[in-house]
Amino acid sequence: MITDKLKTIDEFKSSPFGLYKLEEPLFLKLAQLIDRKKINKLFIQHLLAVKKGKENVSFGTFKDAITYEIDNNKVFDLIDSDDVIESLNTFPCCIKLNNLQFSDQDISDFSKSVFREYGVSPVVMIFVTPPGIDSFAYHIDPMKTMILHLYGEKKWFFPIDEGQDFELYPEPFDFNQNQSFSKVEEVIMKPGDMYGIGKGTVHRADNLSNEVNIHMAIPLYQFNHLELLRSILTDITLDNKNFMELGKRESGILTPKEAILKGLHGSDNKVIVDNLAHKDKDIHDQIQNNGRPKKEHYKLRINRSRN
Repeated sequence: MITDKLKTIDEFKSSPFGLYKLEEPLFLKLAQLIDRKKINKLFIQHLLAVKKGKENVSFGTFKDAITYEIDNNKVFDLIDSDDVIESLNTFPCCIKLNNLQFSDQDISDFSKSVFREYGVSPVVMIFVTPPGIDSFAYHIDPMKTMILHLYGEKKWFFPIDEGQDFELYPEPFDFNQNQSFSKVEEVIMKPGDMYGIGKGTVHRADNLSNEVNIHMAIPLYQFNHLELLRSILTDITLDNKNFMELGKRESGILTPKEAILKGLHGSDNKVIVDNLAHKDKDIHDQIQNNGRPKKEHYKLRINRSRN
């Protein structure tokens, strides 16, 4: 059920939900830099940064889809390990490293290159699953996410419907319930494999091997405020019928519709577009500097009296 190979992030951005094989040059270049030695280095320098209190870097521990409480010093002990990967084989839980673009220069360069080339801001995380430990149940990702498998093998499960399409669920998706599906597409990811998972695509992944597996997840913060409003203002007649039809296709962006209609009525088109361009730049700056935008920027708000 995997689609054709995608060679640019623009292709991935414009693709619907589903699973995609990626051959994007910047992503390929990053993959070629990461071997066992580099993985060990990534862990040590990231954990050192967290231990020293560096801003915007962190780690999390979890098991069986819930947070796993562990003494942070046990995680920091990995810094002194002769071989971090070998030590992770016997670790009691899964580990997630957050915002590696702030702890590693190669990943920082990759993140900045993606933004310059495509105008999206990648946030880089690493997930570690020791053998015999479950990570997440079926869930959806809130953003389109690129996957680079780094070490070991992991089996991914993608439910498909009667029409042989990937299952798509709108948010919220209750991953705390024991979800079951009649048909499931299975994909085994090995080191060097690169995939894209569309927003809303139901999936889970298990470590079914006898050794730790490690993958990199890169969600793309994708803000279409400016493009959306330019389309509305120049290409369609803004009436309730057309707007509601557009809303069905872009429901994640156009809520609440009534508020946007009210805000657009009688407004100066150029002022709206200029304000949105400024807001988009501000949001991307926040992601580049902090790893995520401020919460109030997750929603599109337009009002004639608000800049």
